[in-house]
Order: sequence, then C-alpha cells, then structure tokens
Amino acid sequence: MQPLVTVIIPTYNRESTIKRAIDSVLGQSYKNLEVIVVDDGSSDNTIQIVNSYQDKRLRLICLSENCGANIARNKGIACANGEYIAFQDSDDEWFKDKLKIQLNCMTKSNKKVCYCPYILIENNIKTIVPNCSDSKELCEEKIIDTLRKRNVIPTPALILHKEVIETVGMFDETIRRLQDYEYAIRICQKYEIAYVSKPLLNSYRMEQCITNNRSALVDSVKKIFIKHINFIDLDYMLSFYLSYCKIYDFQGIYTKELQEMYRALQKIKESEKVKECIETIEYMFQWYRFFDEKIFAKEFILYGAGIHGKIAYYTLKDAGAIPRCFWVTHKQQDSSVEGIPILEIPEYPNKQIPVIISVGKKLQEELIGNLVSRGLKDYFVYPSSKYNGIARAK
Repeated sequence: MQPLVTVIIPTYNRESTIKRAIDSVLGQSYKNLEVIVVDDGSSDNTIQIVNSYQDKRLRLICLSENCGANIARNKGIACANGEYIAFQDSDDEWFKDKLKIQLNCMTKSNKKVCYCPYILIENNIKTIVPNCSDSKELCEEKIIDTLRKRNVIPTPALILHKEVIETVGMFDETIRRLQDYEYAIRICQKYEIAYVSKPLLNSYRMEQCITNNRSALVDSVKKIFIKHINFIDLDYMLSFYLSYCKIYDFQGIYTKELQEMYRALQKIKESEKVKECIETIEYMFQWYRFFDEKIFAKEFILYGAGIHGKIAYYTLKDAGAIPRCFWVTHKQQDSSVEGIPILEIPEYPNKQIPVIISVGKKLQEELIGNLVSRGLKDYFVYPSSKYNGIARAK
C-alpha cells in the first residue's frame, strides 16, 4: 500500500488564494494523503472557505491568535499521521504529479528528503529557482556548499520522512523569515537530499506577505548567522545582511543586530575569514557613528557621482539624509542628480562640511589625496565603495 503523506498548510488571511492551494494538493495524482490546514488567527473568510470542503482527507486546526507560520507548521506536524510530511503555502500551487514524482525519486535514491525547483511568479514575471543554469551537482551532490550561502529549498518544494523531523526537530519558532533556509541548514547536515530537476510548483510573491517584511528579515538573518555560525559562509552572509537588510530605519540605524553578530564572531576560533568579518563590522560601527554625528539631519557633500555615488545617494536619501551637492574631480556631462548639483571640487572648500567618498576602490586614494591637499580632514569612505557592494541601496 502507498505510504500516507501529510501535507501541512499554514494560512493567515488568505481568502483569495487558499482555495487554489488546497485544490492543488487534493488534486494530486498521488491519492493517499491527508491535508492539515492550520489557520493562524485569520480575520477574513479563510476559515469559511476551508470548512466548505467535503473531502474527508482535509482537516482544519484553528489557532486563537496570530502566532506565526512556524508555530502553525509545528502544530500541524504534531497532528500528522503520515509516514511522509510535505508542506504547502496558502498562496502557492502544486503541479498535479508533484508528490508522485518526489516520492518516486526518494524511493529510487533511497533518501529521506527531496526537493524540487519552483517557478517564482512576481509582477507577472516568472523565474525558475534554482535557476536552470545551476548544475545538478550544485543542487544535489554539493547542496551543502550551496546552502552555506543561500537557500534553494522553500518549504512547498520539500518532502521528508517523519524520521527527519524526529532527528532535526521542529521549525524554529523564533525566526519570522527565512524559516525554510534555517530548516534546510539543519537537514543537510544530517541527511543526503534528493533533487528532482524539473519545477513542480508555482510560488506567488504576494504584496502583503512576510517575505516583504524588512524588520523580520533583519532579525532573522542575524539569528541564522549566530545559530549556524560554524556552518554558513560568514563573509557571504554578512554581506547579504548589510546589502539586503535595510541598515536605516526611520528613527536612525540598526546596530543591535550587528553588535550581537560581532559578539558571536569573537567567541569562535579565529580564522582569516572571521578576522575579515570582524574588521567589516568594526568599520560599519565607525560609519554609523560618522553618520549619526555628522550626516543625519546635517549638511554634507557626496564626493563621486557615478554608480557608487548614486547608490550612496539613494540609500542616504531613504534615511532622510540629502547632500548639499555632489563633488567630482573632473567636470562631467550630468549637471545634477534629482536636482542636486554636481560640481567640480573647489580649490578652497568649506572645511566645516563633512564629505562622504563614494567611488570604486581604485579611485579612493586619489580622492582622499584631493581632500587632504585642500586641508579637509572630515571625510569617510562609504561602505558600499570599501566593501564591494555592502550597504547598497534597495
């Protein structure tokens, strides 16, 4: 007899998409399954839609308040009867043979975990993840190397034997984003992971979705960095944090998370990579102090109006800091950026106004020399110029 598969669907206020998600699971060509929908305190018609189903394979669990997707998933796991566990998101859509293909792959490979690519649909644009150019070697044989830097295994693409959960544990309920990444990191260190090379689901990026929650990302990357500090590629993850987590909020700057990451780095065995990460964070702290004391809500000048200068401009503008003007060493065709004038550096500048240098590494020494020769000492090299894209605008 075919083994029972439990499919867990956490949902919160998804009245517009929950039917599509459930139908794609109940409509699987593999029939021996149970579906556990865990409603995470919805206030719309999600519960009524789920209750309208007459299929005996479907069960509904209702949480009294909104607790988060990982708590909802764990509630579903605790109630699961299946030998295998799979996960669906309430706004995604499985292809008809998804379970059948993945279970066959697991049987043939004698592996207890399997994942597949998915089609990401955002603003009507479709992207296959992992990209079809990614080799099978990176997606399967060297999946550990891939997961040290990034995640390619979202929960709707994942199916596993219940033994895996008994070994690696439940989902981390303190992590609000990248939950699938954190779980994949734990799995890959205990089990070999099978890979089906064809996409088996559509994943829809919704506007009001946890994936778009910036503060949750800041907190989650920090927690994964600390929790898995001996597994992840440290400098890659630090760059990811500084690049994609908004460094500025409307009140000022995020530093608490960086301080926690800094302390965690200091506790592990020092290597060249650890040393570089510590130096990067120390530089960021210097930048934060410079920004807070001399830039935020004060006059300043951006030295550089190329790609690095514009990256700095848009990020600083988003933080509420607008330069008086751009300086360039040589006159250029553009005369302004969004009305901010681009001027040649004067021979005798106002020494009271601080300057942010934002150019490529090759030009930094020359620009610093230009400032020093003019008696100006109050300057700072913007981090995105110094550290290859760190802190770039988003």
